[in-house]
Amino acid sequence: MGLDIASAEYLYSEHQRGLKLGRLLVLGRQMAHLYHRDILDRIEAWCGVRLENGKPVDDFYRALGATQITYLDYSDFEGATLVHDLNQPLPEQYHEQFDTVIDGGTLEHVFQYTTALKSCMQAVALEGRVILITPATNMMGHGFYQFSPELFFRVFSRDNGYDLCRILLWHANSWYDVVDPAAIGGRAELKTSKWGELCVSAKRVQIEPIFASPPLQSDYVTEWSGNDGLKRRSGPSLISRLAMATPHSIRRIVDPFIFPIGRSICYPRIGSTLISEK
Repeated sequence: MGLDIASAEYLYSEHQRGLKLGRLLVLGRQMAHLYHRDILDRIEAWCGVRLENGKPVDDFYRALGATQITYLDYSDFEGATLVHDLNQPLPEQYHEQFDTVIDGGTLEHVFQYTTALKSCMQAVALEGRVILITPATNMMGHGFYQFSPELFFRVFSRDNGYDLCRILLWHANSWYDVVDPAAIGGRAELKTSKWGELCVSAKRVQIEPIFASPPLQSDYVTEWSGNDGLKRRSGPSLISRLAMATPHSIRRIVDPFIFPIGRSICYPRIGSTLISEK
C-alpha cells in the first residue's frame, strides 16, 4: 500500500476544501509510490513537502494538518504504532478517538471487510472524517475485493451517523464525479478499459450504532417499494443493447472508447486535476 498521485491529489484537494487531519489514524504504514520526478515536484509545489519514493509520507500528512499520527496494522513489521487484526472488532477504547481515519489501500485485503469498515467508522470522533481510497475496477488479483460506489452511498448515511461529502473516480489520469444510484433510480454501472480508484470522504455528524440495519442496494429498494416514478431495472440500457448486438471482433476495437460514452450522467468528467492553483 502507498501514497500514489491519485490519493495525494485527493487528500490535498480535501485539505483545500477545509479538511485538517488532526488526530490521524492511518491503516497500514504508508510509503510514497510516486515514481516520476514531475509528480514529486507537483506535490512539493502544493504543500512544500519533498517526498521520497519508498519512504514514509508522515511529513505530507503533517502538511495537511495532522497533529498526531497513529498507524494501525496487523503486525509491527513496518513500524505500526497500533497492532490490531482488522478482521476483529476495534477495541472500544479506540472508538471516537481520531479526527480523521485514512485507508489508502488496506481494507480490500481484509477478509472480514464489514467488520473492518465498521471499526474505521467507530474510530472517528464527532465531526471527524473517514477517507477511503480503494480499488474500483480492473484490479483483479490485487486484494480480496473491488468496490462499487453504491456501497459507500449506502454505508455513509444518517442511519450510521454519517454524511457522504464527496466520492470521485480516478481513471486514466482523469477525475470523474459519481452520481448516487438512488438519485437516478437505477444502477450506475460502468465498464472501463483500465483500472480505477474510488476516493471517498465522509463526515461523522452524529453518534449512531454502525450497521444496526444492514445497508440495502438502492435499485432493489426502488423495486420493492413499487416506486414507478423512478427508472427500473427492467431491461438493459441502449448502450448495453448496442454492445450485445455488436460482433465481438468489433467490440474488442471499440471497448477502450466505451468509457467516455457510457459514463453519461453517472460519471461526469471533472478534469485532469482537482487542485485549485493559487
